[in-house]
Amino acid sequence: MQISRYAAIYINLGRCNRGAADIVRQILNGSADIAKLFTGSWISTQTVVAMRTDVAAAAVRKAYKRGRLVFTHPSNVAGLEVGLSAHMDVLAHAIEDTRGLTADYLRRMIAQKMTLIPTLHLFAQDYNIEAIRQQVRSFSRPVVRFCSAPLWGLN
Repeated sequence: MQISRYAAIYINLGRCNRGAADIVRQILNGSADIAKLFTGSWISTQTVVAMRTDVAAAAVRKAYKRGRLVFTHPSNVAGLEVGLSAHMDVLAHAIEDTRGLTADYLRRMIAQKMTLIPTLHLFAQDYNIEAIRQQVRSFSRPVVRFCSAPLWGLN
């Protein structure tokens, strides 16, 4: 069975710090321009499992040594916390499960100069799409950087 390079990162990163750094090194030795870490992964319709922060930080350090950006795929606030604590560069999309999202997270994103790619079309059918839109609206007011992607559905 063949899996994508990003799937390989997702499957193997949770094991240990050294393993995470080795996998990122291997991926970046190939054709990858960035590292994308699934810091919050849905394992059921109700449950997200967060990556260990020390494992994520080891992967980030390896990517930074190679001069590469690191994206976080957070899914919820726990995944965002891992991304912030490990000092990742880009939030790959708005947080789907917004429960527990506070202004403090916004302040930390601004302080760390984290970029947000809204990707609202991804959540267009979610029951809480209005909360997700509000999250993006509140992030867009201060100085959080947005990737130059259309903000479909933001109005």
